[in-house]
Amino acid sequence: MSVIELPLKYFRARTATANASEIDRDGGLYGFGVINGASIITRGEALGHDLWVDADFLSDVTAAGNAKNTGLKARFTHPGLSSDGLGTYLGKVHDLRTEGDRVIGDLHFQESATKTPDGNLAEYVMQLAEDAPGISASALCSTTTQQHRNCTHLRTHRAADS
Repeated sequence: MSVIELPLKYFRARTATANASEIDRDGGLYGFGVINGASIITRGEALGHDLWVDADFLSDVTAAGNAKNTGLKARFTHPGLSSDGLGTYLGKVHDLRTEGDRVIGDLHFQESATKTPDGNLAEYVMQLAEDAPGISASALCSTTTQQHRNCTHLRTHRAADS
């Protein structure tokens, strides 16, 4: 089956939202902007993966994310067959917390995200979050040595990974 023939469910993800009041273009740990309370992962179906993200997995993501004091790497998009992901680095996600049925964190943009080969990705992501928060998607890439009982690897447009 070619990629074109795959059902659309393989290209969907739950939407991640941020309120415009949670965006500070001059703030953050690095001074190049921050989206406070960005949604990292939501409880429910891991669309296109035939997996279910449960409350235990949310708790594990929060704990693992906070165990790394340097933050979790955030990219604009995943590396693909014709790209290596170079030039898509946004910054780091810090202060992960579970709120209801989702894990949220603060996405702190680094200077390099303002000077990518494709332009100012930090500004683009912050503007997108203000203009149309319901259409931006977040994905968590998780690599484990042993498959978690309910979920292992989630992929879509943008990633926060270690």
